[in-house]
Amino acid sequence: MLMVSSSFAQETLGPRIEITGVNPVAMPRVSVMVNAFDDFGQPLPGLVTENFRVVGDLAEHASVTEVVSFSDEKAVPISVLLAIDVSTSMAGTPIIKAKEAASAFVNTMADDDPVAILTFSSRSSLIQDFTTRRDILLAIIDGLGYGGQTLLYDASLQAITHAASIDNPRRAVILLSDGAHFDELERSAVSRDEAHRAAVIDGVPVYTIGLGFGPDRSYLTRLSEDTNAFFRESPTPAELIEIYTDLADLLRTQYDVTLEVDVPLDGRVWQLELEVDTPWGPVRTGGTLRAPVPVPIFSFPPVPVPILEPVELVAEVTADDGVAGVMVTLDDEAPLPLDGPPYSILIDPVTLSPGPHSLQFSATDSDGDSGSATVDITVGALPPEVSIEPELAGEIEAAQTFTVTVGGQTSLAEAALRVDEGASVTLDQRLSFTIDPNTLAPGEHILQLDVTNTGGESSTPGYPFTVPPLPILFEIEGLQEGELLEESAEVRVAVQSSQLPVTEIDYTLNDAPLADEDDQITLVAAELVPGAATLGVSVRNAGGQVETETLAFEVARLPLEIEVAGLTAGETIDSDVELTLNVIGQGSGFPVEALLDGEAILLQDGSATISILALQPGEHELEVRAQDDAGNISEASYPFSVSSGPAQTATRAVEERQATAAARAATAVEMNRARVAATVDARATGTQAETERIATVAAQATTTQV
Repeated sequence: MLMVSSSFAQETLGPRIEITGVNPVAMPRVSVMVNAFDDFGQPLPGLVTENFRVVGDLAEHASVTEVVSFSDEKAVPISVLLAIDVSTSMAGTPIIKAKEAASAFVNTMADDDPVAILTFSSRSSLIQDFTTRRDILLAIIDGLGYGGQTLLYDASLQAITHAASIDNPRRAVILLSDGAHFDELERSAVSRDEAHRAAVIDGVPVYTIGLGFGPDRSYLTRLSEDTNAFFRESPTPAELIEIYTDLADLLRTQYDVTLEVDVPLDGRVWQLELEVDTPWGPVRTGGTLRAPVPVPIFSFPPVPVPILEPVELVAEVTADDGVAGVMVTLDDEAPLPLDGPPYSILIDPVTLSPGPHSLQFSATDSDGDSGSATVDITVGALPPEVSIEPELAGEIEAAQTFTVTVGGQTSLAEAALRVDEGASVTLDQRLSFTIDPNTLAPGEHILQLDVTNTGGESSTPGYPFTVPPLPILFEIEGLQEGELLEESAEVRVAVQSSQLPVTEIDYTLNDAPLADEDDQITLVAAELVPGAATLGVSVRNAGGQVETETLAFEVARLPLEIEVAGLTAGETIDSDVELTLNVIGQGSGFPVEALLDGEAILLQDGSATISILALQPGEHELEVRAQDDAGNISEASYPFSVSSGPAQTATRAVEERQATAAARAATAVEMNRARVAATVDARATGTQAETERIATVAAQATTTQV
């Protein structure tokens, strides 16, 4: 009988069973490696199929179909890959003892058990594939060198992958390392979990040995325990030989138990429990069985019903051969590729119509195998999404136009708004509106929107804002800034905006109040002082707010208007005429002059008399001139005629006599001047007596003429 070292013996006496490998790759056919020991810790031979049964969780799903003993002629040789750390830290005694232990292992195994050798440091290398040639294996082990870093993850993955690739359900890896994964040069592209995942999926038991006190115990322990193997520590190199030989004995004394397992191929990890009848009674052992995933499968988290907000649906895709691609199809739309992992799709109910929808997922693994799954969802009806541009908030000081944008799940049916408790106003197709703060009282306000979509859902967002006290805005109509007023102007006020009703409008001219009628005034240029003038307007509202504007204009200087009462231009008179002169102008006390046929006539308080007897029959002209305070003269002409009546005949006789007398007087004057001249000459040439005589004669002649 084979002997087993005490390092693997049970601490207390009694029979025991150990599951030391599970290969589910060919499920429903599952190969389970089992070691059985008697109460002295020695391999227990002679067990048959009837001695084994499945209990526990898998009892209803699995049964034992065949058991092959290690001593049976049908026993399949076991293929073992030795992965040996040859990094720099193994220099000296560690590498020497490791080679001795590996050689002892080869020598302990049966002649038909193939062994492969992989070494690792800064790289991992399969230096010898599976062979039963002991001489070759021992020579290779003897020639192992050392040096470099410890690419532990790379070595683990390569060893497991290669062991899984051989056509032998009984295969195992024994991995020796004295350190943790170290990759200073960043040569490795293998993650910490990749080797573990490969070993579990492929059902390769990995027996790990940690040498010294620097190995990555957590990594080595997890790698072995999750593959139904175990981790051993060797504090000193001297203990390696015993560990390796015990492992060889253990592997050579396994029962190959075949199970028929009927469970979904979904990657679930089951607790595998076997009960074995021994001469000392039934004994149980446990391990783990992971269901393989030959084609990609999907799993999804719960989806809310109905979906009322965006949900990220994450599809967990499991595929033993890796995921090459994932696609999703929504209803009857074109398939959409998903990048990942994680493979997720955002379900936004805003983009979907209310009601049921279907998501069809499909995945392909690296071998071209495909799997699919369907997720049915229900989308709820959503209210419309409403926004306002620009943002309506804070204080509004001037009229501003806003645009309402309505989006969401379904199209807009209708939209209306109201300010405060005012009437609701339906928005037109442009969905724009204007808020004029001049029409609102100062203070806080709220704009309320009421938007309904074709799905029957509504949104009623509110937008608070404030309005500050604003000036009253008005325009002065009827008179322009800088205008020259030459006649008259009807002036009124047009109030453009006032937050409260206007109660009073006042006017001033050059700061002097003006009387108005129905809040308007009339400015007459003829009644105003010529020159620059300022019109002031004050508007008051019910809140006591007053706004004032001024308007500068120019009053034209108008010519004086002359009115003559008693005489009409072109008139024919036959009697005396009483004239009254009136001058109308911008001011008072204008100097006035009247001329009759070019001769000034006397005016008393603006009145004069035209005497008919003083005028000859025929055409005459009265001219009136008036002067304003700027020296400007205005003139008026009144041509008229005098008729030939009885009064005129007497008048002409008088005039003829007066003319004759005037002629005679003129002649006498001339004669007198002649005599005076003669007297002067006489003084120059004659005597005094002659002079006196001439003077006397001249005086007499003058007296007689008159």
